[in-house]
Amino acid sequence: MEASKVLSSDSPIKILFLSADPTNASRLRLWQELRDIRERLQLAKFRDRFLLESRESVRPGDISQAIFDIEPQIVHFSGHGSNTGDLCFENVLGEIQPVSPSALAKLFELVADRISCVILNACYSEIQAEAIVKHIPFVIGMNQAIGDQAAIAFSVGFYKALGANQGIEKAYKFGCVEIQMQGISEQLTPVLYASENFGTHLEQEQTHSINDLRLREASLKYYLYVSETKINMIYPQISNQNNDGVEMLFSKVKAIHKYLEKNKIIGSLGNPAAYIYGRIPMNWGCLREYASDIVFFGTQKVTDSIVLVGSKYSLVGQSKESATEHSPDYYLFKFFNTCTEDEKLFSLDNLKVSPLNDRNFRFLLGLESFNRFMSKVDHKDEPVEFLARMLKIYKQGRDQLMIATPIYVALDDEPNIK
Repeated sequence: MEASKVLSSDSPIKILFLSADPTNASRLRLWQELRDIRERLQLAKFRDRFLLESRESVRPGDISQAIFDIEPQIVHFSGHGSNTGDLCFENVLGEIQPVSPSALAKLFELVADRISCVILNACYSEIQAEAIVKHIPFVIGMNQAIGDQAAIAFSVGFYKALGANQGIEKAYKFGCVEIQMQGISEQLTPVLYASENFGTHLEQEQTHSINDLRLREASLKYYLYVSETKINMIYPQISNQNNDGVEMLFSKVKAIHKYLEKNKIIGSLGNPAAYIYGRIPMNWGCLREYASDIVFFGTQKVTDSIVLVGSKYSLVGQSKESATEHSPDYYLFKFFNTCTEDEKLFSLDNLKVSPLNDRNFRFLLGLESFNRFMSKVDHKDEPVEFLARMLKIYKQGRDQLMIATPIYVALDDEPNIK
């Protein structure tokens, strides 16, 4: 199945609950965990968005078959785990059939285009989680043995929050708190792993899906573009927490946005500042002929024009192997050269001044060339929300062009934008 076909705006989020309780292992209350999860989802505010399917007494060969049949976004395993990291499924006699971390990780690698989150509610499953997260965006495991009550409490808290549209990271935290609320001292046992490269699991079309759990940690927006370099430059300046990846990328986006807003550093389209926030329909895309490493978001409204210029490697779903962040001048030169379709017209060799310092630079283009350029990109008139750092405003009379480089761009979740 192609990645773009996995999720759609009107399809439910499918949860596959797998359980195994071999006869030669201690008994677990797996039926109660399944019942409590089902109950919490049925009571949830967004219950219509979830579909829970279960498979019991699972053998190793049943795992891939269940994934093929259900096509889940979330896979939840409940059962036994060994201190070597193996998960305990069942054989034909109903006894323990261990599955190693490397084997299960290879299976999830093959279905990585359809699964957003894996939950391993079994003892010592952290080893499995570390292996699987190389392929799946979010994986939850247990760093030691976990008791029945704590395992069930975690599931209750997790799905209670997920049903309230809280996102994977927040749901994980609610699961840990639920253990503590039950008076059980195992709240530190569940651990969440998030893939640093989870954006590469997605094709660009997937960012339109309202069910895409991988991209919705910060808000209800559907991210198209996130500049990890800019975020990791700004975040340490506003937070006392270590910038070591513990904080989710989109949590950092949210924190940065909140800080800039609180300190009145963010301006608007009508009143720009050092940073600018906007919600407006834009054309966007890359142009292979002239600027294959640059992505443009832009629009013109009567006398006002705005363009966001950034690295295409910050597009969600784009490989970051060759990712490079450039100077503001580089982005401006690329923009102007692309508009005029002459890669040598604007360069440091031909100009004695930087476009950042030349107040008339924008009018060497003319609005006509800007419009012609923006008509060539693939995506037209899509309502987006963005946060960007201003580079330059060029003015002449009532006309003005704002050029900025984006921190993030997201499809707007309220489509009625004028």
